Amino acid sequence: MNRRIKRILCIILVAAGLMAAFSLGKAVGTYSSKTEKIKKLIEYFFPFEYDEVLVEDAAARFMVMALNDPYSVYMSKEETEIFEESINGEYKGIGITMLYDEETDCIFVTDVAEGSPAYTAGVKAGDILLSVDELAINYENYDRVYYYIKGISAEAPSDNTPMELKVKRGQEELSFMVKRTELLYESVTAKEEDGILYIKLTEFSKNSAVKFKEEIEKHSDAKGIILDLNDNGGGDLDSLIEIAELLLPEGVLLITEEKDGARYEYNIKDNEYCDVPLVVLVNGNTASASEVLAAAVKERGRGILVGETTYGKGLVQAIFPMGDGSAVRLTVEKYYTAGGNYINEVGVEPDVQAEDEVQMERAREYIEGILK
Repeated sequence: MNRRIKRILCIILVAAGLMAAFSLGKAVGTYSSKTEKIKKLIEYFFPFEYDEVLVEDAAARFMVMALNDPYSVYMSKEETEIFEESINGEYKGIGITMLYDEETDCIFVTDVAEGSPAYTAGVKAGDILLSVDELAINYENYDRVYYYIKGISAEAPSDNTPMELKVKRGQEELSFMVKRTELLYESVTAKEEDGILYIKLTEFSKNSAVKFKEEIEKHSDAKGIILDLNDNGGGDLDSLIEIAELLLPEGVLLITEEKDGARYEYNIKDNEYCDVPLVVLVNGNTASASEVLAAAVKERGRGILVGETTYGKGLVQAIFPMGDGSAVRLTVEKYYTAGGNYINEVGVEPDVQAEDEVQMERAREYIEGILK
């Protein structure tokens, strides 16, 4: 076959393809959005097998990412389950916190929850994680391993099935058998010393307010309170309001503003609160709901803030389920502090600047000074 004939056949083949694509293009053009059109093109033309759920997840994820808002995210079914656990303060797992160390390219156990399956088996903070049921634990495999351990992936064993966890401790490799179980995350811890109640609040989960109230009632004789909001990244709005009602008198807590400019004021009303000297500890990781509470304490003159300027998140998100277990967490409102300040990317300034190691000392000095 000479080159001229080959060229004619090539032109005919391409032309035929273009005609088919043009014909389909008319039909595809009837769909309203670009994403729907691309979906149909893949459905009609793509010659290989593909995971439809994975393609939809990727499209949804990048659509929300394009908003260029760090707080608006698309969450897959697995990610939504994990997010719901964090808000509820209850989670399923073996009781370890993992962290990837870039310098050593290893994943370490940073914390083991007391009484958890991992704790009972003998896993310790500092152990290097090697594998679970022969599934390698490394950076590339991190999400897969995480979902496997939590039991939310298709390949994960049932809750009653022991999993073999291998770790490296020093020069020794160790193996532990663990079963996942329901665990309660303690977001509130407290202790009283010399009449001053110290409360550490790590997040505003749905069970935080109940536990917080229990501690306030248990230590009703306390002469002062130090509330530690260091590294508290926020959480549930209802939990924030319930905790604020235990510490603040009647008045404004925060103001939200919707897309159309409409504002809504959240007020504390008809409450009995613990009216003793109050110090709130804050740092650069104190964010969102914890900034609302800290700002209200400062701006309403209820107490003082000791520490470092807070993170600066003045936006509110809502969760929109997608119907298949996935969800979109979308920024829907701005918020203003009790004093009417917009703190996004600004944060809340403490009354007393202090690094972590001296915060407690400064807080106690303030309360003891008032009690003299």
